[in-house]
Amino acid sequence: MPTYRFEFHEALRTCAVRGIKLDDDETATAEAVQTAEEMLLDGVVDDFDRFDWAIKIFNQSDEAHAVAVIRFSDIAVSKHRS
Repeated sequence: MPTYRFEFHEALRTCAVRGIKLDDDETATAEAVQTAEEMLLDGVVDDFDRFDWAIKIFNQSDEAHAVAVIRFSDIAVSKHRS
């Protein structure tokens, strides 16, 4: 099972969570989207704007290339279209 690193980007600050074991890149991307959705909702409740945040997903076997980049602004737009 591959191990992933999620990097949370907020303006000039970055926080990484390492050692996330998931089945594949598709599952890692889906997990990041769900995380972004939950963080956006938490931000609304706490009156904290996370609209400009992003999550970069890296498979730790290839640290040089991101699997995907999830922009919180894209999540909010796609949710309002449904």
